[in-house]
Amino acid sequence: MRFAQNVSDRIFFMNNGIIYEEGTPQKIFTAPEKDATKIFIQRLKTYEKVFDNAQINLLEVQSELEAFARKQFMSGRQSMTLQLIFEELIHESLLKRGDEIFPVEMKIFYNDAQAECEIKIVTGGKKNNPLEDIDEISGAIIKGLIQSAEFKFDGKNILILKVK
Repeated sequence: MRFAQNVSDRIFFMNNGIIYEEGTPQKIFTAPEKDATKIFIQRLKTYEKVFDNAQINLLEVQSELEAFARKQFMSGRQSMTLQLIFEELIHESLLKRGDEIFPVEMKIFYNDAQAECEIKIVTGGKKNNPLEDIDEISGAIIKGLIQSAEFKFDGKNILILKVK
């Protein structure tokens, strides 16, 4: 990978036989735009869950998150953080908005080399930053657990949380 980064003018990342993303080595290796490129380049471990409706088994998802964290040798604090963010942001807040937000996608990217975790939540519906639409207690909990939050609307609501 370092050789390709050092000698290339242009990088093409292929996924399933098609060019998935292309760009300069700087762009591809430091700021890939597509999730699959990011996973490959940064050797990220991932967890993905799609919720098609509000009928979510809270304990089942929390167990899955705990198992993912354990498999990646994440700390107990990081495991609990993932579970709390899911419970407060998705289970308690987002699902109260109605059917227009579905499907709700949750992706977790974990970089074990840096022990860094990122959570990406994608919802449908009109433009709405979930962090601006939650109750005060849930907001305080989430803000205490994250380093940063980035929201953008690209036909879908996309919230990216960097976890402490």
